[in-house]
Amino acid sequence: MKDFSSEDIRVTTRHLGELAKVYLRSLEMQQTKNPQEVIKAWVDVIGYPGNTMTESHKFERGILFVTVKNSTFLSLLQQPTEKKRLIQLLRARVPEADIVNIEFRFG
Repeated sequence: MKDFSSEDIRVTTRHLGELAKVYLRSLEMQQTKNPQEVIKAWVDVIGYPGNTMTESHKFERGILFVTVKNSTFLSLLQQPTEKKRLIQLLRARVPEADIVNIEFRFG
C-alpha cells in the first residue's frame, strides 16, 4: 500500500479571493486591449479648433500621448488646471479606461 505524505496531496480547489484576482486581471486586460476608444474620444473632448492642432497617438498604462502642432496651444494644454479638466472629460467619456495622465509633445 502507498504511503500518502503531504507532498502527494494536491489541492484542486481555489479560494474565492484567488478567483476574483484572476477575473479582475482579465477585465483589466480587456480594458487596455482597446485603447482606440480613448484615442477616438480625444477628438470629441478637445473639440474644434483643438482637434485640428492635436493628434492622439497611443494610450498605454493609463497615459494618453498627444502631439500638438502649435507651441502656444501646447503651453495652454500643459497648464495644470486645463490638463486636469481634460482628464476629467476623458474619464467621463470613457469610464472603463483608467486614465491617469495626458502626455503632450510638440511636433
